[in-house]
Amino acid sequence: FLSGGSRLAVRLFCEQSLSTLFDRGGDPREVIIIGAGDSGHLVVRNLLSQKRLSYKPIMVLDDSEHLLGGSVYGVPVAGRCSDLSRFLTRNPNVVAVIAAIPSLSDERLEELRGVCKRFDIPFKKLQSFE
Repeated sequence: FLSGGSRLAVRLFCEQSLSTLFDRGGDPREVIIIGAGDSGHLVVRNLLSQKRLSYKPIMVLDDSEHLLGGSVYGVPVAGRCSDLSRFLTRNPNVVAVIAAIPSLSDERLEELRGVCKRFDIPFKKLQSFE
């Protein structure tokens, strides 16, 4: 119990207290995540927990009907991937779009990349864990 408790205390200290040392300051940069599946959950959780990255996911887009209207760690699943252009128009502070669907088809990737290019916003794709 003593060993586990001390490890927990060190971990909590490192995750919460030391993260402020690496904080870049200022407002976090807003990003949109494409995909609310397992990979999307992983990306959102890491962006929310790694304050030193200073990225703030403001919404998740996914084409799955049963995920629409839900949330990923408190970040709303706001619409479909095809709505990306509309959401970028409404949110001019977005600095990047991250595709968290490793199995996304090449055609779909190019379509999303083209939308981001029109808005001059970087498009990043999460690689497959395999």
